[in-house]
Amino acid sequence: MNKNDIWSLTNINEYFDPKFGLVYEDFGNNEFEIILCSTDYDHLSEEDVLIPAHELDLDYSIVVHSDMIFPMHKTDKKLYKKVGSASENALDQVRLIRNESNEGDLSEIHFKVGSPIFYRSDKRYFMKLTNLKFVNYYSEKSFQRLILNIPDNVTPIISFKSESNMLDEMLNIKGRAQTELIARQMLALHDKNIRIEDYSHKADDEEFTTISFDWTKIEKVLVA
Repeated sequence: MNKNDIWSLTNINEYFDPKFGLVYEDFGNNEFEIILCSTDYDHLSEEDVLIPAHELDLDYSIVVHSDMIFPMHKTDKKLYKKVGSASENALDQVRLIRNESNEGDLSEIHFKVGSPIFYRSDKRYFMKLTNLKFVNYYSEKSFQRLILNIPDNVTPIISFKSESNMLDEMLNIKGRAQTELIARQMLALHDKNIRIEDYSHKADDEEFTTISFDWTKIEKVLVA
């Protein structure tokens, strides 16, 4: 199992459309970050990008749901089999739509992307909710194995290699990923009944309020 691989995934039941997983990141130790994919070409939203077949070693295109990302361990039985792989150009397009590209403003999305969802009456809104059920289903066991053995109501922290630390990881990632990581840390503290105020310092001036955190202490508490 390698970065850029595309794997078929077991379905919740036989009535659902086939789902695939694009290996987006390799954390090491058989731990991977997966993006949910499908062949639903007709209901693209602004966070869905259609990867054409010529960017894949497949005979058909796939839709990458860029906002549906989750961890999986290689031994997870919900992984069925490898069906192909995506080009680096395809992953660059996914990074761009996730606001994680290093190319800056000069980059453009060249693949087909859907339009925004404004109303709950939009059928695509309910399809997103269905995709979230898939993400929860696929990541349930791997969250517990890869990160922390914690109850369902606790939001886990991100997994990264041991030579790094939480603060370094937050400085290295950009865009949406950084926002999501900070949010997960705050929720993890809350769900462990830890007072955020005990690890933060607030400074006010006439225009701004700055809050800083002692990430070393937070990291020790979360992994204890």
